[in-house]
Amino acid sequence: MNKARRKEIYAIIRKLEILLKEIDLEIIYDQLIDIIEDIDFIVSDEEYCMDNIPENFRNGFNYFEAENRFDNLKESLEVLNDIEESDSEQTVKQSINEAVECLNNATC
Repeated sequence: MNKARRKEIYAIIRKLEILLKEIDLEIIYDQLIDIIEDIDFIVSDEEYCMDNIPENFRNGFNYFEAENRFDNLKESLEVLNDIEESDSEQTVKQSINEAVECLNNATC
């Protein structure tokens, strides 16, 4: 993961942390649409980079770290996509916290 993508992820984390202070679920849902699109773009970009790593480097430690970061990005995306099914503020905020944790793990 390059420095620019890490910065994008940190910006997304800040947006999610701001959403945690919001109490209106409609506002949260509206803002999550853009955040999900941003994460989806990062996931696509990261997947493209991983797909283009030469075969002889795919058994190395760096590749496994990249896979782990990618998995955390995908998990954050899945958690945020599932929020729409929830109508409880507490559940929504727990999911946002879980997504933030996944995103933080993706930047390591």
